[in-house]
Amino acid sequence: TSGKGLALLIGNGLRLFFVVAGMLAFLNFVIAGFQYMMAGGDAKAIQSAWDRIWYSLLGLILMVGSFALAVLFGYLIMGDPFFMLRPQVYTP
Repeated sequence: TSGKGLALLIGNGLRLFFVVAGMLAFLNFVIAGFQYMMAGGDAKAIQSAWDRIWYSLLGLILMVGSFALAVLFGYLIMGDPFFMLRPQVYTP
């Protein structure tokens, strides 16, 4: 990654955010799967597990959508798809 100071911090922060969000979504899917398996036919427990699955999926879609919008706006505005994902801070 090229850059110094604040730009490097922001870029690393974005990467960390996406990795942690992905890991949490995966963990949430696993927990929801166990909830579904352990429901034992209880309609309320099954619904709770499905809700957790849908919320995890919605979170992943929002995360990927925000990434895609950042790439799209970077390309449309600046001509560089990763402009917004690799911020540059100009210093004197």
